[in-house]
Amino acid sequence: MKCLNFGIIAGLNAAIALQFGIYPVQAQSPPPVPSAPLPTLQPSVQPKTSVVEAPATPSAADLTPNPNRLQLPTETNQVEVQKTVAITLKQAIETAQRNSLTLQVAQAQLRRSQAALREAEAALYPTFSFQASLSRDLSASGDIAVQATERQTRQQITQGEAALRGLLASPSPTDPLSAFLQRNSLLQTQAQLAQGQASLDALKNYGTTSFNGSFLLEYALYTGGQRPALIQVFAEQVRQNQLEVERILEQLQLDITNAYYDVQSANEQVRIETAAVTEATRSLDNTEALSKNGLATRLDVLNTQVQLDNASQQLVVAQTQQQVSRRRLSRLLNSSATITVTAAEPVKLAEPWTLSLEESIVQALKKRVELQQQLAQRNISINQRKAAEAALRPLVGVFANYNVLALGNDAPGEAVSRGWGDGYSVGMRVQWKLYDGGAARARAAQETENIAIAETRFAETGQQIRLDVEQSYFNLQSNLKNVQTATASLNRAKEALRAARVRFGAGVGLQNDVLDAESRLTQAEGNLVQATLGYNRALAALKRAVSWVESSPNGQG
Repeated sequence: MKCLNFGIIAGLNAAIALQFGIYPVQAQSPPPVPSAPLPTLQPSVQPKTSVVEAPATPSAADLTPNPNRLQLPTETNQVEVQKTVAITLKQAIETAQRNSLTLQVAQAQLRRSQAALREAEAALYPTFSFQASLSRDLSASGDIAVQATERQTRQQITQGEAALRGLLASPSPTDPLSAFLQRNSLLQTQAQLAQGQASLDALKNYGTTSFNGSFLLEYALYTGGQRPALIQVFAEQVRQNQLEVERILEQLQLDITNAYYDVQSANEQVRIETAAVTEATRSLDNTEALSKNGLATRLDVLNTQVQLDNASQQLVVAQTQQQVSRRRLSRLLNSSATITVTAAEPVKLAEPWTLSLEESIVQALKKRVELQQQLAQRNISINQRKAAEAALRPLVGVFANYNVLALGNDAPGEAVSRGWGDGYSVGMRVQWKLYDGGAARARAAQETENIAIAETRFAETGQQIRLDVEQSYFNLQSNLKNVQTATASLNRAKEALRAARVRFGAGVGLQNDVLDAESRLTQAEGNLVQATLGYNRALAALKRAVSWVESSPNGQG
């Protein structure tokens, strides 16, 4: 019996040894807390449903998404998880910053607003344009006129021919004067017929070819303040989109950090539940051995078996939560569809926060981009109001136009219009909308209300930021106290289980005492993990609340 007791105690000490330091809590600046990782308990017995994974070191391809964003998987092997890779928190944040679709959308919106600003700034320069046309014209009405003239000419020719035949058929007069007049009429008729035939042959609908080119230079001298106001609107929009990228980066870091802590929590819960199964299995073996020697009852064996069944069920639940948390982290990282990401770092207490509550609040109010975004929105509304008011002011512009015309005509003759010509025009334009029914003033009134809305939201955002800082700060302090309490509780739970096993092995204790002690040990381990991760989460939230900048010289925002 003594050998059995010694084996139980030795196995217990080897299975549940944990080390956590206890540190005093300070209101302003907590002292550095050792970041020793929680040691992993290797279970001696696992349920048949558990899968032992060996996380691999990730390659660049594992953390790179499909470059074709429009391609969806169509085969099962394209979505089947083939490998589990372990990454650090730093690697997770860097991967998310590369792969985040939300961040990529914000960056695209920033580039779009920058292009819109360049478009607005183009109004500061004159516009220079060229316009040209080349045409070939053959008039349909001209063709109809030609046909009408042709019919008239043919009729005249026919009449002339009849007159000529009449002259030729008439007898020649004996009187010299009459003979002269007859011969003269004959010659005139023949000439008219020849001229009519020549006109008929030359009658045609001629086409016209023309080339017209013009250069136009325009510039707005005065826009009533509309042009600089619109440029400032787009400049503030660029600023707002830049702040949005910063906000998404900070929020992305917090989201990834929390998701990473979720994976750590799930991993630790699996470890704790696996250790509980191991201890419950060992207790069942010991109870059955004692029952065979008449030192334990059948009820003790059944209670121990129920304890093992409960621990096995909790392990299955923990393993499911582990899979879900890993997939959630993989989705946030937008990694390859065939890998699952897990945490490579063990749970450890993060660094202490060295700023007081008041200093943290002031730091947050100085640096939170949400406040600056409201100021940018206010500036946008101010300049949009200026642009609206400018609609009732005169617009003054100058212009210069140079025109070139080339004309070609198929008709013969020197008198036909053809050749090259050029000309120019310069001037000034003034446009003044004297009355628009009150539309401009109405638009200005809308922007005035938008200014008031932005100022109200600025004050509201400032109050919310202070609340976020206070909530995170109080959670940080309370979780640090919980870590100290949970560490002491874990040590007591280990000692209580050791004593319960010794008493039961010596026959002076009950098996229920051992089962209760095992349950309290499992709960104490879970409490310590949750308190540690609670502190880490509160610290991450506090960093987000004050726009923590990791690259700053003192390590804080």
